Amino acid sequence: RVGNIWHWSEWPVQRPLSKMWVPAQRLASAIQGPRRALLGIDHGMKRIGLAVSEASWRFSEPKSIISAERPIEQVRKDILEVCEQYEVGGVVVGWPLIANDDKPGKQCVQVAQFMQELNLHEFPKALWDERYTSAMALLAREEAAEIDALCAADPRRRRRGKVMQSRSRLNRQANDDFLDAEAAAVMLQSFLDAQAR
Repeated sequence: RVGNIWHWSEWPVQRPLSKMWVPAQRLASAIQGPRRALLGIDHGMKRIGLAVSEASWRFSEPKSIISAERPIEQVRKDILEVCEQYEVGGVVVGWPLIANDDKPGKQCVQVAQFMQELNLHEFPKALWDERYTSAMALLAREEAAEIDALCAADPRRRRRGKVMQSRSRLNRQANDDFLDAEAAAVMLQSFLDAQAR
């Protein structure tokens, strides 16, 4: 293991799955042509959170959620639509390591099986540690709500609110279901920050 990058031999999955992934540090070179946006996928038992970066790989943003209970063909179709809309060139998949052990657990097997069934062969894919991303997304949401309340209470702060989160975005993200997309954005941002070092 190097940082947050896991070698396929350490995964509790069958060896053929290793052909699906590229090492995280090689994702940029695996994308054909100029650098393009990345899609972040946070796979859960109930929902799949999606986030997208811009082409410069500096910032990520939560985009949508998909029910994990839908047929895999429909999930693939929805993901490909997001990829087309945002001109995605590569995919970063959240890898749910065991919290205090730094080892893949049974949820990693579920993620690997999901990605194998999803068959996103059109894109190079890398895995990235997603531990604590939901908790960090929830904390960021609470902090943004506090800032928004301050802006609403003070007209001077409202005028300076260019650096603050807008109310409409907070209202849109207030739905608990959207937390999965926010967690995907936290995971993807962690990947982007590591590539920038």
